[in-house]
Parts: sequence; structure tokens; C-alpha cells
Amino acid sequence: MKPFYLTAALTVLLSACALLPQSAAQTTLTADEGQSPTQTAPAPKVTEIALTPIGKPKPPEGIPVGAVIIYRRSGGIAGLDEQWEIFDDGRMVAKNGAVAQAAPAEVSALLAELARIGFFDLQPQPLPLDLCCDRFTYELTAVSGQRAQTYTAVDAQEGVPSAFWQALELVQAFLQAHSQ
Repeated sequence: MKPFYLTAALTVLLSACALLPQSAAQTTLTADEGQSPTQTAPAPKVTEIALTPIGKPKPPEGIPVGAVIIYRRSGGIAGLDEQWEIFDDGRMVAKNGAVAQAAPAEVSALLAELARIGFFDLQPQPLPLDLCCDRFTYELTAVSGQRAQTYTAVDAQEGVPSAFWQALELVQAFLQAHSQ
């Protein structure tokens, strides 16, 4: 019977130690001869630091550093899922591994045109609940300086601002011209 009580007591004691909150974790220092009595110091804290290349602001969550436009088209009868990332240095990388190149000045001009037509000022709206009929879903993200905008819409969705469709056409034409 003693082994049972010993096991139960040990389990309770070890469980209590595991329940200490993270902030209560401490490091104890003991004194050797000639030193001050035992001291308790708070456990060190871990701090995450986001590093980006010099001169580039940290991009919004989920956007690779240097990417200024992300185009995504998904759905349709074939269930496509295509994505292109356009970088400020002119690189274009597709989700399927395809790579293309444009001049950095052309990428800057595309971003300026997106700003001119009002893409960065669009107010997001919810997608329809019924995404039926094999329609495509489009998601366009653009980053320019400290401004970032992501807008998502579905083919034939009512109420989508014309600035989104214009922006989508501009990006699609850009990709088609440079990824051939």
C-alpha cells in the first residue's frame, strides 16, 4: 500500500510544479561562503526582432519582403489556384515555380497607376455567401511605401468598385506581357 501513496504524492507534487505560470518561473542563485544569501532573479524574457533589408519597411503580415503586388486567381470549373508575386526589383515569381522579369521602372509605373485609379482607397466588402457557378475568386494585394491594400472579389459580384476591376486588368495585362 505504501508504494501507491508514494506514487500518488509524487504525482501531485510534480503536477503542481508544472502548473506554475510562465511569469512565475524564476532562477534561484545560492550563496557560497562569503557571498550574500540566496537571491531570486526573474527568468529572462525572449524578444522577437523583425529584420528586413536596409531601406525597406517591414511588409504587412504574409507578404514576402520586396513583394509589391500579389495576384491570385482561384476557382473556376477546373479549380485553378494561380498566384504571382511581383517584386520591386522586377522579379515575378509564380506559385508553380515559373519566373519572369520586368524592369523595376515598369513595376513602379504599375504601382503608380494603381494609386491613380484609387486601388489603395477601396473599402473591402464581404464576399457573397454562395460562391457557386464555377466563378473565379480574385485577390489583389499591392504595397506602395507605407500603404498596403488587399481586395478580394468574385466574378459577377455585385457592388465591386470599378477601380478593382481596372486594377485587376492592369495587373493581368502586366503579367501577360512579361511572363511570355
